[in-house]
Amino acid sequence: MNKNSFTMAEVLITLSIIGIVAAMTLPGIMGIYKKKQTVMQLKKVYSILSQALEQSQIKNSEYKYWSSGMELGAKKYFELYWSPYLNYLTYCDKPLKCGYSGTAPWQRNDLNGNLNYSLISGDLRAPCVLTDGTLVSFSIGEGGESALTENSFIFVDLNAGSAPNVAGIDLFVFEISKQDTIQAYGYNRDKSYIENNCKTQGMTCAALIINSGWEIDENYPWH
Repeated sequence: MNKNSFTMAEVLITLSIIGIVAAMTLPGIMGIYKKKQTVMQLKKVYSILSQALEQSQIKNSEYKYWSSGMELGAKKYFELYWSPYLNYLTYCDKPLKCGYSGTAPWQRNDLNGNLNYSLISGDLRAPCVLTDGTLVSFSIGEGGESALTENSFIFVDLNAGSAPNVAGIDLFVFEISKQDTIQAYGYNRDKSYIENNCKTQGMTCAALIINSGWEIDENYPWH
């Protein structure tokens, strides 16, 4: 009685085709997954920071009236205004404590590979690693109206010392607005500025994601 069966050659050809298709589609699937994971992490840290700021302001008055970070020092500033309202593993004023090594990985690279703002910079930053492994680094403000400038920046590295440490990929920037709320840096700028800055310097990439409905779409400079 004859039975239908595959020859060894047919099996090998089929496996080869499956391998080729997998090699062609897997990177795309992984890319989609990574983008969605990035957005989820970004949403989470945005929520964490917003809640922490809200709770701190209940205790310490509005952000615009906070004492000078430069006057207090980074660690005291952190302990007074942020530490009680964050679940974090460690305050890390040194790169190695934050999980970074080498001479530059804790500095924010733009999409062209150029070094930009430092995430850890002596007494100019108040960095900590959250329980989920996200690095959050607060710029030290002068207090009052002068705090509503670049000193209100909050730098976020979604995976701390792990690669790639590139703006718009795993590094993002938030700021505290004049309304004393957490916003993505550049949230109040026009669409053209947000898109161009994200593609070049990477500062406004969080704003671009949020403005796209919390999506990394096909126009986003992802690589």
